[in-house]
Amino acid sequence: MIYSKLFTKPMLGQAENKASIFYKFNNQLDYLHQFDEDYKLDLKNFMTLTREYEDKWQHALTIISRKKDDMQVDFKEKLLANENASYPFLLGLHKIFEESSSVENYTEFHIAYKNFIKPLEALCKKSEGDKNLLIIINNVNDAILAYQNLLQIRSITKFNLVSKARSLRKIEKSLSLLQRQITK
Repeated sequence: MIYSKLFTKPMLGQAENKASIFYKFNNQLDYLHQFDEDYKLDLKNFMTLTREYEDKWQHALTIISRKKDDMQVDFKEKLLANENASYPFLLGLHKIFEESSSVENYTEFHIAYKNFIKPLEALCKKSEGDKNLLIIINNVNDAILAYQNLLQIRSITKFNLVSKARSLRKIEKSLSLLQRQITK
């Protein structure tokens, strides 16, 4: 419709003006077509990376939980063998598990990070030299890295979507202006 109006309606500056308007209009349409493809690709990448990092997060938490259970059995055996022994790392680990699981929605990503992983990281730093620390420290670091990567991919995707929304607003204004030029 705009093409037919552009080439059938008399305009000032005729050929140069029509060619300029046609070129601008065509560029905007090309951008909109590419926008659709880029948006689909961005969304697909976001979903793929989010799934990957969530899987890594969940895997790390599962391993930490399993290793904690194994250490708890070992801890009980050690206490039976020597009631006077002190195991601050294992006691701290048990306390963190109890406290974090008592928080509402404790399995939710941000809540688990704040109430479980961060205290566990602090316990690991405080307990340097404890051999039990070596059993879970890599998994704690994996969980932290997965959490940070999830936050980063969400931030990047949000930035890209806001940028695309701004571009669409500019194109909307540009197309509206071109339409007014054609229909004058």
